[in-house]
Amino acid sequence: MYVARAADLKYRPAEWEFVKIGKTPLTFELPPEENYWLEVESPEVTRGSLLLRVDRQPKHLLVRAGSSDLGNLGSLTLAVGGLAAVVATVILISGTSGESGIDKPKILIPMYAAGAALVAGGIGLYFASRTDVEDPSRPDGAFMPRVAPRTGRLPTLFAGIAFQF
Repeated sequence: MYVARAADLKYRPAEWEFVKIGKTPLTFELPPEENYWLEVESPEVTRGSLLLRVDRQPKHLLVRAGSSDLGNLGSLTLAVGGLAAVVATVILISGTSGESGIDKPKILIPMYAAGAALVAGGIGLYFASRTDVEDPSRPDGAFMPRVAPRTGRLPTLFAGIAFQF
């Protein structure tokens, strides 16, 4: 788990401002009357974060760790489903100049159906792989997961690359 002071509530603090405080479960103390950005991340766990206001009373946070492997599988499934839809569209658009023994509907209908199923499955796997940080002490009792914007990082399929400036 990492923590940084959140001076500006609109923007995530820079990478170098975060301090590692340990692995969950853990107990730590922060100065009160401040805003903090908490993040959970590891090679096996997807990134989850929470913008937190620390008051005088203790807070107990619940972290539900998501699997990065499940997220990678979701990305792969989404990519294959999208590719199936693109290939089906190219087959549909392509014309033939002569007699062809290919029955396009017999090819296109299963490709579009499989592509749609894979895209839907990939989206489901993506949401199932998310890491959520919950603050049950909120007055409304709502579950409010916050996802950090990936500033300074390139979106990739299987590997994360971080650039520090």
